[in-house]
Amino acid sequence: MRIQALLLVLCCVYNNGWAQMQVQGKVTDAKNGDAIPFATIRWGKGSYGTIATLDGRFTATIPFADTTTPLECSAIGYATRRIVPITRNMNIALQPSGNVLSEVTIKPSANKAKRIMDLAVALRNNHNPDKYPQWQCRLYYKMVGDIVVHDTVMNDTAASNRELSAFIKAQHAFLSETYSVRTWQRPGRLQDDVLATRVSGLRKASFTSLVTDVLPFHIATDFINLNGKDYPNPVANGYQSRYKTSLTDELVDGTDTIWTISFRPRQGHQYLEGRVYIHSAGYAISHLVANATDSALGRHIRIEQQYQQVPHPDGTKWFPASHNYILQMQMKSDKTPYMLVLNGNSQVDSVSWEIPPTFRADKTHTVRLAPNADVATDSLLNVLRRDKLDVREMNTYYVLDSLGKKVKADKILCAMRYAPAGRISLGWLDIDLARLLSYNRYEKTRPGIGLQTNELLLKWMSIGGWVGYGFGDKEWKYGGFTEWYAGKYRETSLRLTYDMDLADPGRISLGGTIDKNYLRRYLMQRVDRTETYSAALSKKMGFWNLQLSATQQRITPMYAYTFQPTAYSGYTSFTAQDATLKVRYAPGEHSAPFMGSYYPTPGKYPVSYARITAGQLQAGTTTIPYLQAVLAATWQVHINRVGQQRMMVEAGRLWSNNPLPISRLFAGNGYRYDARYASLYAFGGLMTLYPYDYYTSRFVQGIYNHSFDWKLWTLARNGFSYSSQPYLGLQYGVLWGTLTNSNQHVGVPVTAPQNGYHEGGIIFNNLLRMRYSSICYLALNVGCFYPIMPQTDFGKDGRWVIGTAVTF
Repeated sequence: MRIQALLLVLCCVYNNGWAQMQVQGKVTDAKNGDAIPFATIRWGKGSYGTIATLDGRFTATIPFADTTTPLECSAIGYATRRIVPITRNMNIALQPSGNVLSEVTIKPSANKAKRIMDLAVALRNNHNPDKYPQWQCRLYYKMVGDIVVHDTVMNDTAASNRELSAFIKAQHAFLSETYSVRTWQRPGRLQDDVLATRVSGLRKASFTSLVTDVLPFHIATDFINLNGKDYPNPVANGYQSRYKTSLTDELVDGTDTIWTISFRPRQGHQYLEGRVYIHSAGYAISHLVANATDSALGRHIRIEQQYQQVPHPDGTKWFPASHNYILQMQMKSDKTPYMLVLNGNSQVDSVSWEIPPTFRADKTHTVRLAPNADVATDSLLNVLRRDKLDVREMNTYYVLDSLGKKVKADKILCAMRYAPAGRISLGWLDIDLARLLSYNRYEKTRPGIGLQTNELLLKWMSIGGWVGYGFGDKEWKYGGFTEWYAGKYRETSLRLTYDMDLADPGRISLGGTIDKNYLRRYLMQRVDRTETYSAALSKKMGFWNLQLSATQQRITPMYAYTFQPTAYSGYTSFTAQDATLKVRYAPGEHSAPFMGSYYPTPGKYPVSYARITAGQLQAGTTTIPYLQAVLAATWQVHINRVGQQRMMVEAGRLWSNNPLPISRLFAGNGYRYDARYASLYAFGGLMTLYPYDYYTSRFVQGIYNHSFDWKLWTLARNGFSYSSQPYLGLQYGVLWGTLTNSNQHVGVPVTAPQNGYHEGGIIFNNLLRMRYSSICYLALNVGCFYPIMPQTDFGKDGRWVIGTAVTF
């Protein structure tokens, strides 16, 4: 019995181990040697096989009985190759086919493909890394940029073209690398710790490139954002109304099955086209290839993603393994048309479900640089890279670093370090671009200049001033400030300011983009001349921005207005002293470094604002204390099968035992300019309401905008820079407010919308688009708004509006 048992064990070992061959290899392009991602490798009767990785590598366990049969290797766009016999190491080179290989649909596939896709959609959140409680991984990312010209130029014997051809072949036009540790903790806490980053041509990397700057880390979402544009995910609810799908392949890989499902947009849509690989283990996405083409821009984007099964205490979890993208932009040139190509590749490893106890998240800096990470040496990156750089990549660093040193590229970029804040640096002095030129109906054209010192003079302090002249009122405006900084990134500051300027009476200022200062200055026609002394302490802490300020202001209305706090007094100027606390809270907001400063990127959660002001107003011998509070929130979200939703709500209240002048009331947030002209559209205000139609001591305002995803029509011609591809937007706005003691204001009508003010509008977004190179479109939006209550008279109060936008 013992001998029989031993023979049985040996037989089992032989059948399961020695009777099998471990095969490994790589699939490459026979023409240029590049790896071919996600090639299909089959053996035996054809139903058994595996999928190559993103870098073309594959491993397989093949029974010895099948090693004498052909191994078949195929990929879209390449001629299928059959190799016999099968050996342990197989490097397979495929020849590009003259005609792109069309996928063969397995019949019957419609119902089976739908069942597989429906299960993948239903179980998608089980494999969503954002739904996992926590994880940490390491991420290596490399981006390469190239200039591609036509073969006729590359093969031209002219001296200039020979030099260009030699330069292009010897090195890339751009190269950057980043190695980071990515940490996730629910809910919504993401941290990227950059250990090393390098940019060709620069001694110090002025920015940090992450793969998520171009494409998402995973696709377990309703939309796939590529280069700033949302594309509907083919593995999401509603996919059948957007994509045609078909089952094109089915492989047995060990005990699992991999289904290849191709997808393409339905007629009239410009969505993604490609293949998604669904794994029978949880019906998870194991691979994805997707292409997005914009023929009008001459732009093509291809993404390739691979996912891996990682051991977990509860079994295994799917997690991203690698990402690849290719962005091609056809550039126009009178002499030599050329193409810009960006190729990015990331590799994910060391996935852990536990976070080290020493880890501390920094919500203020979601992309955090380790000491000297932005001056990473090649010796450090050699340790972190999985694969060594090739000769062309090493030449890129050598040549471009030498060129950058010669032209002082770091110094040139240094002049742009405050560009996101609206300033340009000239040595130790910054120019405030917003002060150079402005226009409003009161001042007309107002040229000016604003200057301030930067850290090249003093790291801990800045001194600045500005001056402007209005050609309409023929008056000078001017001011100055000094500001002290604390912290590595100067995110704590104390600012002392003096200004002799103009102000919009009753206008609410919460800080940030919600104020629409550029539009408010343009609409300003009723003004107060103000002389202001102020001190402000600002601090950024995590998702919070805080500012505490004290102000003394002399206010002189520049219009026919008298404030009468009592029946026997009237004043045309007054003084106010107040203290204000401003708060901005943006949960989940990410921030990234640029030239030593951090700038936020929009998050997916609502952003809240608050302003509380306590002060007193002096009108002659009358002193009036007051308390003012304003709350606001904005939110923008893209909902699958619904569209883009944008909402804003704002409310305020004023407490005072005595009446106050209109400069301390709440002015209605109207964006109407003139009865004769169309208004400039911007989200956040009422388009049919003039800026000074209403004043209130308490108010509530709400605005809701819905933009549909579907296009009304597409009008475009080859060779033309203009096209039309509009999509519809609907907007509704409401304002309600009350005011006591309105008869204390003489010279201007002061009323409140006690019964509410309602308006509705329709907007044709992208009605006209102009191509800007191959980067983006400059779009013209046209709409029509009309008041609903308290009166409806489109001929009198209806408004045509126009707006502009940058789209991708």
